Amino acid sequence: MIGAALGAATSAATGGDIGKGALTGAIGGIFGGLGGALGGAIGGQVGALAGAVAGGATGGAVSAAVTGGDVGMGALTGAIAGGIGWGVGWANANYLDDALSEFSVATISGSLGGGIGAELQGGDFWQGVQYGAMGGAIGYSLYATVKAPGWSNPGAALKRVLYGDSGLGQEPYDSQINDNKFGHANMMSQLLQAFGPLAVPFLFLGGIGYEMYSTFFPGHVPGGPAGQRLPPFYGLFDGQNPVNWLWDTPGDILANGLGLMNGLLLSPPLTVEANKFGYLIPGPNYSANRLGNYPKLGGDARQLWPKLAPPGAAWPW
Repeated sequence: MIGAALGAATSAATGGDIGKGALTGAIGGIFGGLGGALGGAIGGQVGALAGAVAGGATGGAVSAAVTGGDVGMGALTGAIAGGIGWGVGWANANYLDDALSEFSVATISGSLGGGIGAELQGGDFWQGVQYGAMGGAIGYSLYATVKAPGWSNPGAALKRVLYGDSGLGQEPYDSQINDNKFGHANMMSQLLQAFGPLAVPFLFLGGIGYEMYSTFFPGHVPGGPAGQRLPPFYGLFDGQNPVNWLWDTPGDILANGLGLMNGLLLSPPLTVEANKFGYLIPGPNYSANRLGNYPKLGGDARQLWPKLAPPGAAWPW
């Protein structure tokens, strides 16, 4: 699947037949996978590199033979692409401490492979980089979304992310200091991990849809949607003071986008760290440390939401 996308991208960059490029790329991907298995059998970094290059070369040669192309050139470009793919993954693991996501590795590998492939075949290098990056990103996204664990039981996956333990441990600050922007970002990152890269636009639109829904139905009230509709707003505006809601909502949407971007580009551990930028997004301060100003609320910070709140943010590191 990834190979097909890369093959189509290279063909587009060199003015070739995109359908034929997809076919040759798919064949190359199959042999690349076999080469990876061979490298795993040999063992070690040398074995992995040898397997990637051998698989790429074999796939490139077979692809060229099937489509009537130059077998030698097919083998050369396939070997280079296989070596680049291995090299980017190796550099990520050994020099970047696996900071990049697999999506980023596939996109970078695709861009380099597409540029070199286009240059070797007489095309434009930078156009090859562009199409190769697109091909790598699309190919990996298709693969990862199909294999994403959330699709086996979408309802349970949504419930686990939205209502279960985030697994993030102790947060650096009371997340309500800016109405949970850190939580918004992490929730979107976890949904991305559950449903795959192709779900990104739908998750982002879903976040906006929630904000529209909660304009009329309470979220920020004790007990949730079935809980108390406190005066004077009775659950409208997400249970908040309308002034708070007016500038809180764009911050929530921004935090959602932050979580999706980090989850797409970074490894899961680094995603959590990067999502702490959510603490820098200003939001209404509903932190429990403000309860001292309202002794009649009985220690329930949720009852701060109908009151006009000052802005809050924090440096999380």
